[in-house]
Amino acid sequence: MLRNFMRDSQRIYMHSCFHAVLLQVEDPLSEATKYLKLLQNNSANSLETHILSFELNMRKQKILLAFQVVISTAGNFKSYIVI
Repeated sequence: MLRNFMRDSQRIYMHSCFHAVLLQVEDPLSEATKYLKLLQNNSANSLETHILSFELNMRKQKILLAFQVVISTAGNFKSYIVI
């Protein structure tokens, strides 16, 4: 329980730092794309990476890429999907 809390609090801290960095640049979507590529190279099996990719593609209005992320994620993370 405590381990999950620590992991969640670290994730929230990293998430807030990520937003603070993006607020300081002119084009936050291009900066977020750089971070996404790093995440895809280093932690491609993480569900959070796929969620970030989906959100970024939706904000960039690249609907087909966002849909492709959903399809690939559904195949890779079947245990997370509840019907």
